Amino acid sequence: MRNKLLVLIACVFLLSIGACLYIQNESESQKENNNTLTNTIDEEESYVNAMKNIFQEYSKGSTKSITSTALEGLGNENSGIQSRPKEYYTNTFEVLNIKNGLAGGKEMNIVFEKHPKEIFWVWIYKLADGTYQIKGFQLNTLTDNNK
Repeated sequence: MRNKLLVLIACVFLLSIGACLYIQNESESQKENNNTLTNTIDEEESYVNAMKNIFQEYSKGSTKSITSTALEGLGNENSGIQSRPKEYYTNTFEVLNIKNGLAGGKEMNIVFEKHPKEIFWVWIYKLADGTYQIKGFQLNTLTDNNK
């Protein structure tokens, strides 16, 4: 009987230690997940802020942070920043979604507050020197201008 009681006490003790280690591990894992989420949000925010600044620069005449493809487009009226008047880019915009670009940077779908019928796809890239550059800009193919 005494041996059974000692075995029972030992099992309860080991289970208690295991539970404490599990809880500690889960807590550390949760902190790591929160840090990763915070870093992702901060990174995405930096791309959005950079894009706002580039649009402001463009509305004032600067194209230094825009590639020629993003500026001039792909030869149709729905691509390229120049496909819309400069005043277009002084409007505030909302980011509908953001994801990692296949070739780096971030891809976003945005809509300008004063032009809610048009959704634009934008590809913005962070260069090695820490500056940002818009590499792609076009009307999202899901946008229907007739509605």
